Amino acid sequence: MRDEWTSVDDVLAGLPRANSDAARSERVRARCHRTLSRRSDVRISPLRRAIESAVVGGFCAVYLCLLALMALHTHGKL
Repeated sequence: MRDEWTSVDDVLAGLPRANSDAARSERVRARCHRTLSRRSDVRISPLRRAIESAVVGGFCAVYLCLLALMALHTHGKL
């Protein structure tokens, strides 16, 4: 291609157009809707939600403490 100095427009013009299959698209869409509706039926217990929140909160607290320590150390306060 470089030898002939073919422009990108010429190359793209020679490519066949992609035609979408409406029936296949509808099947994929229906399968996605079924999967999403099944996942929304799953209930998370309050205990599990509390544990998840505590773990995430703990990680955030540790991160903020380390960030504050690094800032204090950088400015020579420690």
